[in-house]
Amino acid sequence: MVCPITSKIREDSFAVLLTKEMLSSSLEIESEVRCNKVTTIRNNLIISKIGELLPEYYDKILEKIKSAFDNFSIDLSEKSIKAKHIDS
Repeated sequence: MVCPITSKIREDSFAVLLTKEMLSSSLEIESEVRCNKVTTIRNNLIISKIGELLPEYYDKILEKIKSAFDNFSIDLSEKSIKAKHIDS
């Protein structure tokens, strides 16, 4: 599972700003982890590793992912997925 990273800063409630200090390697541009866009990809689509999040920042990302998942409710009887209201 992966979260996309983008250099377009949206500052939404499910994003985490990714700075140079948070990585074990250099980051050319401040970027944002889109924690509400978790997806899976095949290993052969990964071309190269560009960096690694330092362990002390794992919880920050995981909390945002959890928050994104907690924001949705699934009603199997209605076969629907709905977003809950978020107070910012």
